[in-house]
Amino acid sequence: MASENATFNDVIKLNIYMVNGCDLAVGLKSFKETIGEMEKPPLITVLKVAGLTNPLCLIEIDAIAVVEEREDCME
Repeated sequence: MASENATFNDVIKLNIYMVNGCDLAVGLKSFKETIGEMEKPPLITVLKVAGLTNPLCLIEIDAIAVVEEREDCME
């Protein structure tokens, strides 16, 4: 996101993949502590999965952000 000058305020959708057995409430609390309260929170989809590609990971998050095209990129 940094390469496009995007922030979490530009995020419109989050997909959160959690390994079965992870506590959703704990994950949400950590997210709020890290990101803080958002004026316009994105649409959030949480999926419980059997496992992730890296077996050491318990959660994976991908985000979709929308940012306006910068004028310097249009030249």
